[in-house]
Amino acid sequence: MSEGNDKKKKKGDTPPAGDKSPNTDMVSMTQAELDASHTARADRAARSAVSSLLSDLGYENTDALKEALTGYTEYLTTQKSEGEKLTDDLAAANVQVTELSADLTAAQDEMQEYKLRTTVLSAAREHNFLKDSLEDVWMLIQSNGDMKNGLKIDSETGKVVGAKATVKKVAELRPHWVQPEVRKGTPSPKGAGAPASKSSSGKEGPTRPLVNF
Repeated sequence: MSEGNDKKKKKGDTPPAGDKSPNTDMVSMTQAELDASHTARADRAARSAVSSLLSDLGYENTDALKEALTGYTEYLTTQKSEGEKLTDDLAAANVQVTELSADLTAAQDEMQEYKLRTTVLSAAREHNFLKDSLEDVWMLIQSNGDMKNGLKIDSETGKVVGAKATVKKVAELRPHWVQPEVRKGTPSPKGAGAPASKSSSGKEGPTRPLVNF
C-alpha cells in the first residue's frame, strides 16, 4: 500500500498537462520589448535635444546646419588658397630683393675697386713709375694683403686714403719699376750717348752719339 501511495503522490506532484512553467523565450522577448522601449525613449530625447540645440544656433533643421557648415568649409578653403598665394608672392619678392641686393653689392664693390685702382695708378705716375709698370703696381698691391689694407675710402669725403704711402712701399720693393732720377752728370735713360758738346760760341750744342769707325 505504501509503495502504491508513494507512486500516486509522485504522480500528483507532476503539474497538470494544461499548466506551463515560465518559458525563458517569453522572458527574453519581454526584455527585448523593454530594450526597444528604452531605445525609442532615448531616441526621442536625443531628437528633442538636437532640435533644441539647432533652435539655439538659429537653424531650423540639420540640413540647414549642414549647408551652413559646407559654406564655411568652402570659405576656409578659399582663405587658405589666398593665404598660400600671398605666401608664395612674398617668397618671390624676397628672392628678388636678395638678388637686387647682391647686384647692388657687386656694383658697389666694382665701383670701389675702380676708384682704388685709378687713384693708385695716378699716385704711381706721380712717383715716376715706368708706364709699362703701372699695372704691375696695382697687381702687386692687390696680391699683398698689408698693402691692400693700407688703402681706405673715406666714408665722409669718398676719397682714397693711403695711396701715396702704398705706392712708395711698392717703389721700395720694386725700384726697377721706377724711372731713374735725372741728376747732374747722370745720363738720361732715354739719351744714352756722349755728353752735350759746346759750340764755338760756348753754348752747348745737340748731343751726338759717339761713332767708332
